[in-house]
Amino acid sequence: MKKTLLTSFILFFLCYNTLGAEEKVITLAVSNFEILSGGTENKWIGESFVDAISSKLSSKKNLKIIERKFLSKIIEEQKFQASGLVDENSAVEIGNLLAAQYFVMGTITIDGGNMAIRSKVVDIATSQIVSNQEIIGNNNEIFKLQDLIIQKIADSFSLGTIENVNGDASKQENINFAVATKLEKIKKMADLLPFFALDPARKRKATEYLLASNMCDDLIERFPNLYKAHYYKCLFSLQSEDFVSSDAESVLAKNLNPNEADSYLARASHFFLSKKYAESKQVLEFCAQKFPNDARVWFALSKLNYEENNLVAQVENLIIAIGNSPYIAMAESNLKFTITGLNFSENSFSKPEYFYLAKVYKTYYSSNESLNSETYLFAQKVSEISPNFSFPYLIMGMYENAKNESKKAQGHLLNAIKIRPEFLEAHKEVGLSFINTGYCNLGKKHLSVYLNTETAISNIGELKSKLNNCK
Repeated sequence: MKKTLLTSFILFFLCYNTLGAEEKVITLAVSNFEILSGGTENKWIGESFVDAISSKLSSKKNLKIIERKFLSKIIEEQKFQASGLVDENSAVEIGNLLAAQYFVMGTITIDGGNMAIRSKVVDIATSQIVSNQEIIGNNNEIFKLQDLIIQKIADSFSLGTIENVNGDASKQENINFAVATKLEKIKKMADLLPFFALDPARKRKATEYLLASNMCDDLIERFPNLYKAHYYKCLFSLQSEDFVSSDAESVLAKNLNPNEADSYLARASHFFLSKKYAESKQVLEFCAQKFPNDARVWFALSKLNYEENNLVAQVENLIIAIGNSPYIAMAESNLKFTITGLNFSENSFSKPEYFYLAKVYKTYYSSNESLNSETYLFAQKVSEISPNFSFPYLIMGMYENAKNESKKAQGHLLNAIKIRPEFLEAHKEVGLSFINTGYCNLGKKHLSVYLNTETAISNIGELKSKLNNCK
């Protein structure tokens, strides 16, 4: 029998209320800021503001930011609004689907040489706007305006003082709107570069890298202390295998902005790609202490572990990477590849939870993704010791679904989504569970997340059939 939408949402909230009471992390969804005027050529400003907000706030241990690309895909595929933007009502719907507690959205109005930035924070549980922020200033102070709006949003959550997201850029004289536009173009090119690796197509792209490097040189000539220009110059120099340049630029970037993980990662990447592994490890170990919640640091360490043939350390660092942000898909694929043939004991790991989680992954992957009581018990242990890992909740939910313990399963699967909103397998499993127990509306939404964002689905026909048959 079909359950009503109201009943579905009551169950949905009941499930969330049963999830780990110890979990104190606030999950934020931050959508692209809508450009109300100023022409389509300024669309990048809205994305730039979201990137800046996400980058800076995600460094706070008690905040989790849903990945912008994933959120944009959900907004697009769920067709909440044709524009790809959200209002308060759709923010609540998306927030519930992705287990976000708050939704941050905003608008930007450009009028001649001035810019007005307005943002608001929606409480998903109450559907209320809990804070409004507004910043008005000159276009040529765009970096300063970004820093100010981020601080106002942070104040909504009592996060204290936030370091300037743009490093020295907001303090540089004569950095105008045109310079900010050039930096954004360089950033978009840099975003396509592989992390801690050389692009296999780098020879074919040599002209692009040269163009980007020249753009950086132009900025460096005008603003010798502009951290971002040196940072991007280092990245493109690495892809051109110009290690002399990457060495010099990574030093300058780190010295100019020692409070950002990016600058240390650029330095470590220079050492790694020029095969100076000991030097790279030294930088990364310092970085791990300074930025312990940055998944990229741990993933980079895992690559060094692989070069040293220290596979247990590689597994531990991959596990830590998966438990932090940003989510790195390759971390899980590398873990699956390494762990299936690896023997280890509890003494091999620095903490018991890493051992238990390694056992969960190994048992799950080694048995062709079948479930058994041993896997379930290991997953339970991890959830008790360290409740911030999502994978054990997926395992427990799948096992309980197989035992027809649907309510328990749904609670655990929703917890997996709460910890990692981008966890596609958890959306699939909880969607199937809701559909099998008659909660079609919730089931369809979660299955749609999986179907519309997954690229390799073996049972797509079966899943679509379940969607169509649930009335």
